[in-house]
Amino acid sequence: LKAMPIVFDAVDGELRANGEPFIVRGLNWFGSEGELGVPYGLKERASEDLLDFVARSGFNALRILFNWESVTQNREVDITAFRPSLNPQLLDNGKSILAGISYLDMLLVLIRQAAQKGLLVLLTCHRLTPKAWPGNGLWYNGQISEAQVLRNWEKMAEHFCGEWNVFAVDLHNEPHKSSWGRGSSNDWNKAAE
Repeated sequence: LKAMPIVFDAVDGELRANGEPFIVRGLNWFGSEGELGVPYGLKERASEDLLDFVARSGFNALRILFNWESVTQNREVDITAFRPSLNPQLLDNGKSILAGISYLDMLLVLIRQAAQKGLLVLLTCHRLTPKAWPGNGLWYNGQISEAQVLRNWEKMAEHFCGEWNVFAVDLHNEPHKSSWGRGSSNDWNKAAE
């Protein structure tokens, strides 16, 4: 894939990108949705090397997971969660002490590195908080309100919609306690509109 606008379309049951048949071949890169705060593997390898491997292996997309608490707080990523010598792009060079960049900036760095490799990115809200697994089965709870979720999606849009390779989002992973079309406050079909 090249850095250009991509128009996805469905023709006769087939996905097309800019008029050509297209098959999404993706994988999950998990870790940033949990307590680690960054995708797994960054203590052992440089993110550029991992993304090179993904692209060389024939994949064209990544599903990067996040949680709402980390988006809301947007704190510095913990430098013990990655090896700074391998991943200096995750350091905040503007600080006088060794510190990580913000959570959203960390995601942006990875999205832009994926773009350089021609990889699409699907962002997935996988949890409400880093420790909430499997969580309450809804897209909100007592700590993260539905109004906060909407504000967070606006924040995510501001940060990532300008990136050519962010092609999709998963609004919430497996909202298994929600209903559909019952007229209740937990109706996923209304929340996703």
